[in-house]
Amino acid sequence: MLDEAEMNLPKGLTAEDVNHLARKHMVHGESRMSNAELRALGEQSQGTSTNANIQQGFYLAPSTFSKECVIKIRSLNPFRTNGAQVFKNVGYSLRIPVVATDISVVSTVRTDVTATGGDGGISMTEFASSPTFQTPPRTVVEPVAETILYPKPRYVYIRASRELLEDANGENGVDLEKLLANMAAAAFAEQELIDLVRGAGSGTAVTSSSIMGIIPQLAAVNRVSAALGATAAAITSTKLSLVIEALSSGRFSRSMWMVQPRFLGHLASSLDPFFYNATQHVDAEGYHTSCMNLFGRPMYVEPEMLATKAWTAGTRPGMLIDPTAVVIAESGPPVALRRLDELAAGTGEVLFQAVRRYDSCLADTTAGLALLL
Repeated sequence: MLDEAEMNLPKGLTAEDVNHLARKHMVHGESRMSNAELRALGEQSQGTSTNANIQQGFYLAPSTFSKECVIKIRSLNPFRTNGAQVFKNVGYSLRIPVVATDISVVSTVRTDVTATGGDGGISMTEFASSPTFQTPPRTVVEPVAETILYPKPRYVYIRASRELLEDANGENGVDLEKLLANMAAAAFAEQELIDLVRGAGSGTAVTSSSIMGIIPQLAAVNRVSAALGATAAAITSTKLSLVIEALSSGRFSRSMWMVQPRFLGHLASSLDPFFYNATQHVDAEGYHTSCMNLFGRPMYVEPEMLATKAWTAGTRPGMLIDPTAVVIAESGPPVALRRLDELAAGTGEVLFQAVRRYDSCLADTTAGLALLL
């Protein structure tokens, strides 16, 4: 039998209503919500192929939580801040027809201007063939006709004291949402970088929970530098200039370095004129950040570049890449939450499981080069 609160709940909920329910669930949990409220909050996250269902048992996060989390992830992920393409609400999958940097055409040159012909000897020839298409393989074994991204769930956990949540009210509730969102965003950004850089396995063109990663993609098509050397001071400006030469001038002007921290200790002294630290700049969001530069392009250090942290010959501790060729596909709500009260009850805390769904790849493998030791 429905209670009075369930009978009086409006059927048509506004965005403010949903946000109120989401905040109530996050702060107080399911025990203080009616079945109709929980059902209404959960139903907002279910949809069609353009807004695929989230995992069962999760509810929408409050609007401030979601907004702060997404903004923070964008600022913490250098691929996003430097121009990666992000597609939202793609549903179950996103198909990417990937075009190569170059196309196959007949190249004609200007002939002698005194030659016969009304055009002054300038010979014009139509394209001899259609543009060729290049696909970054999602598997090392067999390239496929197209790239298909399948947004898969990625989970993080955040803790908050029960006392802190119970004391939240209209005045400090938004601040609490921002705090928890920043905690979740830091974990999400770290996982997203790992997936983007080295992946979680050898993904395929069919549905798979594995993400291949940019470094395996570049290795699969042999976009790898000559051996730079694994000993101290082995990485010289001459060797890195060959890496730069492998990218076109347009690509390099948009590119960035992503390296394992130990890479810095192996740069030779000859790189001093090209390497400097603490260059201040302001990004598109107005954040003041500092970065290192190598040959005039920003450098970011990422400890997870090497899965085993083993600095040995044959490993790939970094890359030079044009981030505008990176594609990130997202599906479902920006962030969804599951409150797991029982798992942290003994310590007087509340455990939240947050989830986002995404997949990613390098859409044009000519846009990067892996650094080989």
